Amino acid sequence: MKFGCLYYADSDNIGDDIQTYAQWKFLPKVDYWIDRESLNLFCPNENSKVALIMNAWFMYSPQNWPPSPYISPLFVSTHFSKYHVQWLKAKKDEYAFAQEYLRENGPIGCRDASTLQTLQGLGIDAYFSGCLTLTLKPFPDIEKQEYICLVDVSQNIVDYVKKKGYDVRVMSHNQKNAARMAPKDRLKQAEKYLKIYQAARCVLTSRLHCALPCTGLKTPALVFYAPEYEERFSALKEFLYTTSEEEFLQGKWDGFLREPLYHSTEYLQYANSLAEKCEKFVEDAIKKEEPVNIDYER
Repeated sequence: MKFGCLYYADSDNIGDDIQTYAQWKFLPKVDYWIDRESLNLFCPNENSKVALIMNAWFMYSPQNWPPSPYISPLFVSTHFSKYHVQWLKAKKDEYAFAQEYLRENGPIGCRDASTLQTLQGLGIDAYFSGCLTLTLKPFPDIEKQEYICLVDVSQNIVDYVKKKGYDVRVMSHNQKNAARMAPKDRLKQAEKYLKIYQAARCVLTSRLHCALPCTGLKTPALVFYAPEYEERFSALKEFLYTTSEEEFLQGKWDGFLREPLYHSTEYLQYANSLAEKCEKFVEDAIKKEEPVNIDYER
């Protein structure tokens, strides 16, 4: 079976590319780069299924669901935003196929508690898998340095940490030209960021897909958390140190800056389970070829 790699073609957020990178690490090769917002349009060069790990945020273009029948999916680390999921919950018969596809390809590994509750509420077999970026492992030969990465935090945070005398690297996951880059170049950029995070003394960020990869890389991370993030952070907070900007500026995390501590190894049970599922999925796909019979009426 051929292998696809899922990515978000129009994204300027390196966090999306880090999710792709986590998937790519399990693949023996990439025969097709498949855009998550155009899943229904995918057609390979031959009449055979293409194996695809479906770890992603779904989706801005619900009219493009369900995915192409040429895709053989493994749903892990899946997120359906409660603000964009009304199409999945639609009661009309003509929308029933949206849920049916998930039932046919379950169980669905959910990245967060919100997605798990949504799918189980619809009677879809689902479980909490955690995020695939937790499976990332430290790169060899990366030496720890004294700088602190400040990733998409406010200027108040930047000024506070600088006044404490720490060496800082101010960074952002928003890259205006990322969507114009080829997928392989985007992965190279994601890897560059990951290596910077691994070498850091610690990382302060508002980005989920900065903090979670840091967890796998064994870099102490502190997340600036706000209630509006609850949907995406729920059930993942147990792997992370979280605080508000107000608490941080009051000096309550000065001890963390002086002596950054890694949170815990509690995430490993989910990381190991995810790795096993992906490895078995790839192993099984290598062994088989599966022709596709297109149901044109559907």
